[in-house]
Amino acid sequence: MNLTRIKTIYFKELVDLLRDRRTVIATIIVPVVLYPMLMLFSVQAASVQTGKVAVEQITLGVTSRDDQNTILKLLANEPTPKDDDGKPTKDFTPLISSVQFRIVNDLKEAVQTHQVGCGVEILKVANPNDPLHEQFTFEIFVQPDQIRSRLAANRFENALTRIGQSRINQRLESLEVKRDVIDPFFFKQTNLTTSGSLLGLILPLLLVLITLTSAIYPAIDLTAGERERGTLETLLVCPVPAGELVAGKFLTVVTIALMGAMLNLGSVAATVYFGGLTDMLGAMDQNAGDLPLSAIPIVLIALVPFAVLTSAILLAVCGFARSFKEAQNYITPVILATLMPGMIANLPGTQLQGPMLVLPVGNMVLLVRDLLSGTQLAGFQIMMVLLSTSLYAGGAVALATQMFGREAVMFSDNASIKSLLSRRMIRAGKYPSAGLACLYVAILFPVWFYVQNLLQRHFAHDFVNVLRYTAVLMPVFFAILPALMLWYFKRELKPTLALEKAPPRYWLSGLLLGLTMWVIGAEVIAFQEYVLPIPEALIKQQAPMEALMKEQPLWWLLLVMAVVPAVVEEMCFRGMLLSSLRTNGKRWLALLVTAAAFSMFHFLVYRLAITFVLGLFLAYLCWQSRSIWPGVLAHFMNNGFAVIRAQYPDFIKLLGIDPSSESNHMPIHVVVIAIVMIAAAIWISRKPRPETLA
Repeated sequence: MNLTRIKTIYFKELVDLLRDRRTVIATIIVPVVLYPMLMLFSVQAASVQTGKVAVEQITLGVTSRDDQNTILKLLANEPTPKDDDGKPTKDFTPLISSVQFRIVNDLKEAVQTHQVGCGVEILKVANPNDPLHEQFTFEIFVQPDQIRSRLAANRFENALTRIGQSRINQRLESLEVKRDVIDPFFFKQTNLTTSGSLLGLILPLLLVLITLTSAIYPAIDLTAGERERGTLETLLVCPVPAGELVAGKFLTVVTIALMGAMLNLGSVAATVYFGGLTDMLGAMDQNAGDLPLSAIPIVLIALVPFAVLTSAILLAVCGFARSFKEAQNYITPVILATLMPGMIANLPGTQLQGPMLVLPVGNMVLLVRDLLSGTQLAGFQIMMVLLSTSLYAGGAVALATQMFGREAVMFSDNASIKSLLSRRMIRAGKYPSAGLACLYVAILFPVWFYVQNLLQRHFAHDFVNVLRYTAVLMPVFFAILPALMLWYFKRELKPTLALEKAPPRYWLSGLLLGLTMWVIGAEVIAFQEYVLPIPEALIKQQAPMEALMKEQPLWWLLLVMAVVPAVVEEMCFRGMLLSSLRTNGKRWLALLVTAAAFSMFHFLVYRLAITFVLGLFLAYLCWQSRSIWPGVLAHFMNNGFAVIRAQYPDFIKLLGIDPSSESNHMPIHVVVIAIVMIAAAIWISRKPRPETLA
């Protein structure tokens, strides 16, 4: 791709959009001016209304005249509260002077229909007319969501509480007991509610919605708008590849989406910080106004892949529309589908763990909520959210490129997803497009994560069954379904999955890598311990699994943990995914993308580095040989050594390695031999196999 041309298209589209007053209003004026104004006016209006209601007379509903008289007698004895210095509070108004009663037959109905502020029923009076033993049991009917009802109930309870405390003091005095020794416990509550906690209730979903809505207008204007104005065809006949044109438009939509999201984030945070919204929502401590500023950079980083994801989806959907109005109709289900996982994540009690770590949109909502609330998150949680969202964004970009570049979408007046996916409309080819392969991998990621979680929950303490069902399901998701997809889209299975035979030199490279990659992996883990040590809890959790493995036959463990993963993972990652990336000709970009995708599918941040290095070697070997089989051999040997070491810990003594050593590093002679053998493997396979021979 020519970056200069993409840059030219990007700035041209961006300037055109920023000249449009609708973009300026929606992206800049609304978040910077309208939100603070609305919030501040809402705060002030709510404060005025609350203060006004607080001094109004309250209406108490009772069921009988006797209850009314009893309550009046009690309220007549309400003492004046005292401040911290023990002096009577000034400007105190007893409740009896601002209360009126209404006798009703049905207290619930009276409260619900707002005839009374709250209803009071005396359920029981024990030992009446006995000052030392008289007790009352009240039932209060209240609607907490109605401010008048809530304030009426609170004022009534507070008055009776003061009266009750006064009676306790009188009873203690009659018994000659001091009040300050009657309480065995004293408590002091420290309010940990912060503006970040309150912001976490409203901001995550708001950011999702604003990022989406900020991208809607540019996405429609740059696709359906261009088509409706008749300028899209003109752009396509320019001497610019369609991919560069799509890239420029896509970057423009992402920029506008990020601009809108960041302006909204800053505007809402500033409004909460300076506008008094914290006090209105109930933060009682003065220090609660401090925002968790350290969380803001992570929130902004999380917004980038999410903006990429939403922009790509919108660009792909709007590409089918023939007019601005039609595109708006297509956008509605996209908004609903995006908000649904966000609403699920925002439910009380939902936590950023398990399947929620990879739920699109929902994981970002939970991440932002926890960051703003000051919740302590593990590094792997943040990494999993960012990496999974980035993976989904990559799949969405691939989908947008795939659809935007299709003639059926660009020029047909009746283009639809059905026509795009119709097999008779698909042209046969050798390799799948990068968009198709990346889209499958992006969809497979959460599906496989859910499958693994489901198996672990179903077989909570039966690691053997987890392995058994994983070995059965892996070929389905990593080999059979990709093969069916390739058949449907008329792609050649053998070259795409790299199933050709490999010359002997590549087999030798695979053998050398298989013999030594476990040593490099061990060293990667050892160095990783300095910056990201594996938690003790995780090590203890794996101990029962290792004990179960020792009880299983070696051949069975090699089958389910070495043979099956080696074959099907190579077919999916080094076969389908790497083959689709060959078309751009950039070897190292293809190798890095493939290795990164392979490492993410192991779902543990502590294994990202080691699986990335392993995936990089295997991808290089497949790229050079145009065959997965040498990589299958190396992959099998690497996993096989792990199984053998678990079954027979003393096995590595044959190499002069002491398994009881406190050092995590391998002996220097073992590391040197491994480096030499890996260098030899790379040198042997340095010459790529010509495609004409494949």
